[in-house]
Amino acid sequence: CSKDVKSVEFVMVLDASASMDQLLASAQNALRSLAGKYLVPRPDIPVTITVIGGEGYTSRLDDPSKQNCPYGRLFGPLAADATQINSVVTPVFANNNTPIDTTLRYSADFFQDSSKRRVMLVLSDGFETCFGDPAFAVKQLRDKGIEIYGIKYGETNDADANNFFKAMNKF
Repeated sequence: CSKDVKSVEFVMVLDASASMDQLLASAQNALRSLAGKYLVPRPDIPVTITVIGGEGYTSRLDDPSKQNCPYGRLFGPLAADATQINSVVTPVFANNNTPIDTTLRYSADFFQDSSKRRVMLVLSDGFETCFGDPAFAVKQLRDKGIEIYGIKYGETNDADANNFFKAMNKF
């Protein structure tokens, strides 16, 4: 007896901001491992990867306080292929600020079909440095039917970062 499984779209958000410098290799390995275990066996699942900070290309030129807040370099949709995913993730280096709020909203725009299950996984330390409210962004994305989960890197006493992860990992 086969179950009818709802089609899925998947977005992975990799934080490559300066605060992730010592943690980035671990996050890259986790992204590769998760993709290899759960996505590569399902080539029918489109995968989009967004990189926060790093060498992101979209800056907020309209606001001088946010000019060093590139909000993501987008790769995808990709086939769930280990070689293709690895070629995207490997050259990423840590740099710039962390516009988590804006990047989450930007990444959500790349889900193509609202009838599909839409899943976003964020690998980050949770430090928002571009004046956004990531916990509120998570709430708004959930209200749109997007499942969003996070893997936290590093230890922090930052209340906003901790609230962000609490918001993401509520079920």
